[in-house]
Formats: sequence, C-alpha cells, structure tokens
Amino acid sequence: LARARRLLAAAGYAQGLKVRMTVSSGTMSQETAFLLKGQLAEAGIEVEPLFYGEAQAQDMVQRIAFQSAMLPVGAPVADPDYLLGRRYVTGGAENYSKYSSTTVDELFLRQGAALSTATRRALVAQIEQRVMEDAPAVVLWWQDMVVARSGKVRNFHLGPGQSTNLSFRDVWLEASAP
Repeated sequence: LARARRLLAAAGYAQGLKVRMTVSSGTMSQETAFLLKGQLAEAGIEVEPLFYGEAQAQDMVQRIAFQSAMLPVGAPVADPDYLLGRRYVTGGAENYSKYSSTTVDELFLRQGAALSTATRRALVAQIEQRVMEDAPAVVLWWQDMVVARSGKVRNFHLGPGQSTNLSFRDVWLEASAP
C-alpha cells in the first residue's frame, strides 16, 4: 500500500485519485465493484461505482464512453491472435484503453508468422511481459472453462462467452446416437 501511495504521488496524485467506474448491474458485478472500492481506497484511490444495465454498460464500453470500467472479458479460444490482438494491438476490436505500443504490434505480427511453436511461445511471452509492464488494463482474475459433450447431445452450440446454452432449453439427448 505504501508503494501504491508513492506511485500515486509520483504521478501527481499525492492527495489521492477519484475514479468513476462503469459497472454492469448484477449481484456478482456489484459485489466485486464494492470489494474493489474498499481495496483501492486503502491505496488512496476513491472509486465511485456507476451501475448500468448490461446492454447500456456494454454500449458505453464499446464507445469508450467511460473513465474506468469493470467488465467481464471472454474468449472462445485461448489463442494469442484472438486474445492479444483484440485487446493490446493498436486498433484492436476490444482495445478499450486505446493502448498502443509499436513493440507489441511488431511482436504480435512476428508471433503470428512464426512457424515454430517454441518461437511463437517466446514471442507471446515477450508481448505479455510488455503488456504487464505497461498495464493498459488490469486483469483481476482469469477463469478457464472447459466444455465436453457426448455425441448423443443434440442442439448444443459452443460459442464465446459464459452465457452460451445456460438454459439448455433446446438441448436434448438422443438415445440411439453413437
């Protein structure tokens, strides 16, 4: 906490920092926002959570009409081209912080063209290190989700996001399938 306060002071916020945070309404989001508010207050950052319906909050994020935002980010695949390219390459589709680094952009192009898995892995590690150092966005947690299914399950569609098939209303089991 002392280091955080020193860093704030060095950045010109010796008296602390006030931040408005756009948050989607919902129990988990609200609880997380208030948890963050309490933790950041200890470091001298006063957070004012502003709660919006999910569609409105997402629209604000898409338009980059926020000071700070707490939003869940999902990916259909754990691939650097999708994850890093969308978030941390200049002009990426989900680069909501408008982060721009020629180093990251160049490393990203090189990793995408690499033929060796080991080379690509090393280049991705360099991208991740640079992004962690620059901190254009703070990732609070990461959740892996694995979905497996039998060939007997019908009308189940995999897709991005946590809400895919949550109701299972149209999913059914075919007894005679392999």
